[in-house]
Amino acid sequence: MSQARVDLANTRILSPIDGVVISRSVEEGQTVAASLSAPTLFTIADDLARLQ
Repeated sequence: MSQARVDLANTRILSPIDGVVISRSVEEGQTVAASLSAPTLFTIADDLARLQ
């Protein structure tokens, strides 16, 4: 049980910026490999009023 909690804590993605996720390119549980050309995971809108 302890290892499961550690694993769960290591799977959270936190954003260092504010915004609203407007699109997601990956699904929950999908493995994403880190590389020099990292893929776009999410598109974030800073201010939805400016999108209109």
